[in-house]
Amino acid sequence: MGLFDLASRSSAVSAQSCLTSVLPPVATSAVEGGAVMRRRESQPPLVTPKRPWTSTSAPVHQDRNVTVTAFSVRHEEMVDSFGFRFDTPDRVIVISGDTTPTQTLIGHSRGCDVLIHEAYSMDTYHSVSPRAQEYRRRHHTSSVELVEIANNVKPSLLVVYHRSNMGGVPGSSDSEDVLLDEIRRSYGGRVVMGHDLDVF
Repeated sequence: MGLFDLASRSSAVSAQSCLTSVLPPVATSAVEGGAVMRRRESQPPLVTPKRPWTSTSAPVHQDRNVTVTAFSVRHEEMVDSFGFRFDTPDRVIVISGDTTPTQTLIGHSRGCDVLIHEAYSMDTYHSVSPRAQEYRRRHHTSSVELVEIANNVKPSLLVVYHRSNMGGVPGSSDSEDVLLDEIRRSYGGRVVMGHDLDVF
């Protein structure tokens, strides 16, 4: 479960309050915004951002075992959206967060050991309404776009998560097999589907 997932669960209201009281401001904003976006995604809004998106990055945690850097990603009107890079003594792990492709994400991911990235299937994309298609393009990353990113940054392992099926049957998600097949058509690196409690 990620910060956004935790923040979006009604049973986790007290957990969200605890998180926002101990996290750095950059991550607190992401937790609060993630809860709002989860509630909104059942009916995709198409609105103009309140302020322009800008690229930024900053360390948000450092100890002898890990340095965590938050960097801006693009999730349309949610301008305070972030991905995270974890630098440890033996590996580098990057989590995309909800995002369309950005050079900031590519720059922080290049050469990483593990890239954990969201994606939606082009198969379901072609079966949803034009409004839902536009929402996906403005908020998320397609399987085709993820292939371009992965071929550019060359992670040792690509882990796909957040299989959004915006505009599809409520409560459904993209088929793992279909999504992986779409990626493997043009990406020769190691790629797996991520699940809760997986260890890589």
